[in-house]
Amino acid sequence: MTTARKSAPQTTGGQGAAAPAPEIFAFPVSSGQQRLWVLERLFPGLPLFNFPVAVRMQGPLQAALLEQAVNQIVGRHEILRTSFHLQNLRLVAAVAPSLTLKLAMGDLGSAPHANREVEALRWAAREAQSPFDLSRLPLLRGRLLRLSSTEHLFVLTAHEIVFDGWSLTGFFRELARIYARLRAGKAAVLTEPPI
Repeated sequence: MTTARKSAPQTTGGQGAAAPAPEIFAFPVSSGQQRLWVLERLFPGLPLFNFPVAVRMQGPLQAALLEQAVNQIVGRHEILRTSFHLQNLRLVAAVAPSLTLKLAMGDLGSAPHANREVEALRWAAREAQSPFDLSRLPLLRGRLLRLSSTEHLFVLTAHEIVFDGWSLTGFFRELARIYARLRAGKAAVLTEPPI
């Protein structure tokens, strides 16, 4: 592991620039990450390696608590705070010390009931088609679409370099546990993830 003192990647999700982090931690990349990085260079601006997921949520939902739960997961897993850079002609994975994601919100509750589903799928497709820049955080984003007071669609899009099918189960298991604890007014303390 090497510590690089330089301007770190952007460490807030959403719009606007953030103050650069004082230091980042650079690690070697896996062969799979190297391959995805090369393919991204060959096909820039295409969302070929986006990993989109849309989950319907039934019942009353507190959006602020959902966002808080997502950010606790990001804080627990370094890979979700990782961007990729050339350092001395070698690709490295740069882990930011922190990252705060803002969930984008959309409200389809005023649309005609018959059109909500179609419009929600359009939103999800747009999210899935929006590319990532592997050198800038975040490499995942979330959007919460309100269909009614008791029905929401949570759209998560991440780049495959930091998120895959195996990650999906763990992410949503943790999200459900953390959100339930926060909603109950309890501390969302989970055991440290194994290395």
